[in-house]
Amino acid sequence: MQSRRVESLQTKTIYRTLAFFSIPALVGGTFQVVYSVPGLCVGIMISILLLYIVFQEQLISTDPLTGLNNRNRFETYILSLFSNVDQAEDVYLLMMDADGFKQINDRYGHVEGDHALQVISAALKEVCSASGSFIARYGGDEFVVLQKAMAEQNILHLCAAINDELACAEVPYLLRMSIGYARVGDGVDTWQDLLRAADAELYRVKREKKKAGVQIR
Repeated sequence: MQSRRVESLQTKTIYRTLAFFSIPALVGGTFQVVYSVPGLCVGIMISILLLYIVFQEQLISTDPLTGLNNRNRFETYILSLFSNVDQAEDVYLLMMDADGFKQINDRYGHVEGDHALQVISAALKEVCSASGSFIARYGGDEFVVLQKAMAEQNILHLCAAINDELACAEVPYLLRMSIGYARVGDGVDTWQDLLRAADAELYRVKREKKKAGVQIR
């Protein structure tokens, strides 16, 4: 029941594994009662092994600094999304990176740079998780969000909400994201097309900011 309520793919997997935990033990216990074989211990061992595998997979798929999904998990998720055309309908991909992140590292040090990435990840969770977004750290100061939306206006509100949340962060520097997005459809039919389109839009936004004199590196 909980796995149906939550949006996070990782949390769904954990709930489903926990729900399955008792089945091998019950089957093994039945064999032990009926056939007098040590099936209960075998069933419990299988259940524990399954839990171990699931939690190890979670560790492999999680970015250790931010706690978000990592790039490997993102690529697995987007492949599964595009394996069903109906699932990918009305999906937007937001690609973003932090403006002036190099300056943060140079002025405040890499420890504070890591803290800035944690602040960004917390802001993304706060703003995007409620709407069922898939959030991942793509690499460095780059992040991606997959979000279903009926209208582009909803995505524009989401982008604004991300930067509004970052504006409230208690850090001694300005945190702001450059965000490019693209939607499945209108010539964007594969996950590679979606990545390329969102990436191209991100760099268009950054070029416009650079022309306006905004520090983006």
